[in-house]
Amino acid sequence: MLSRPATTIYHTGKCCKAKIAKPSGVIRAHLLSIHLVVARHLIKKEEAMRPKISALICFCFLFFVPVLHAQKWSQSQLEALHVLQAAVDAVEKSNIDNLVPLYHDNFVAWNYGQPKPVAKKEFLEAEASALKKMKFSYYKIEPISITVTRNIAVVNVAYDYSFIDEAKKTIAITGKWSAVLINSNSKWLFLSCCFKDN
Repeated sequence: MLSRPATTIYHTGKCCKAKIAKPSGVIRAHLLSIHLVVARHLIKKEEAMRPKISALICFCFLFFVPVLHAQKWSQSQLEALHVLQAAVDAVEKSNIDNLVPLYHDNFVAWNYGQPKPVAKKEFLEAEASALKKMKFSYYKIEPISITVTRNIAVVNVAYDYSFIDEAKKTIAITGKWSAVLINSNSKWLFLSCCFKDN
């Protein structure tokens, strides 16, 4: 093969030694031409990859930066979200007394699967009845979007909770919770809620 130098055998008395002969000028020229071809190929390959790499960097910037930015909530957004967290904490501890002050007098809730929305009194009575039959293991919420306009806030969260029912059976539920809050006397209160289990 042209890419491998020839082997020459030299006889010196009692033993035989093998030495590698230096490649000739023709072979050196051929090797040089191969190196040049490979180098050109690598350069072309690198140039062809540059647009793809640039596109990948742009995609990562456009996709990940908004996601990271979305987690930096404003003070008003955090205040609205705090009401949902306070409700979750009260439910997790089965403390209906801490739950009542979080709701506006004109509050209306609608749980998917129910035939119609219910007012504040009926909603809280149902909550109190349910909490007597449940022992929560955990209750977590993850904010998805928070919109605040003047004295109205719309907070959408995903929820994940687990509880033990009266039959000592552990039940885990995930779903979506959309809440409308109103700022009344510098305090955010639930005005409406809509729940949907997954």
